[in-house]
Amino acid sequence: MNNLTGLNLSGQTYLKYLDCSNNLISGINLNSCFNITGLYMQNNNLSGEFSLSQFPNISGVNISNNEFTRVIASGLPNLNYLYASGNDISGINLSGSVNISGLNLSDNELSGNLNLTEFKNLNEINVNNNSLSGINVTGLNKLTTFQADNNHITGLDFFGATNVQIISASGNSMTGYSNIIGNMTGLVAVNLAGNNLINPGTLLIWLTGYYGTEVFASGIFKL
Repeated sequence: MNNLTGLNLSGQTYLKYLDCSNNLISGINLNSCFNITGLYMQNNNLSGEFSLSQFPNISGVNISNNEFTRVIASGLPNLNYLYASGNDISGINLSGSVNISGLNLSDNELSGNLNLTEFKNLNEINVNNNSLSGINVTGLNKLTTFQADNNHITGLDFFGATNVQIISASGNSMTGYSNIIGNMTGLVAVNLAGNNLINPGTLLIWLTGYYGTEVFASGIFKL
């Protein structure tokens, strides 16, 4: 860690990789740094709206633990993962960045419904500790890890997402369970504690029918 408070790299057209994490940076100039493929700026004091559109070849981004309020990451076909946890993000645009496999938006200010069905390569999603009322992951057959604890989600549907191994959606507002699990034979952990599930005994029996499946839902499942 250094104590950098600002960074000006404008015009560095050959720059491909930048790691300025763990500083005190509140301002950064990356104009014309259009060849960057890896950008790591976590644990700084950056704020406001941040656009990745100036980096058409970017593949990996970590901007966690800053004070960003909005992220624009649309039209980036090479973007593989975006980690943006621990900000103040209330809006994000990922349209067209269809090859994302890892997405961490936990500990932000997201609300409403989040539709991720466009991202067929999505493998892991973490939206813990937001204010989302819904999240759509139907048809994402590469998804293995789903985390959405402590939101306001009223229902989940994993239809077509048959390879999910971990589901954690505790601390939400779900009352039903008919479409929560779907046809998943590879589940290894499920956490639905802190919801309002009605008569989930059938679900518990169904889950524990698979070898290796472990259910984390103390105080919720009653037979």
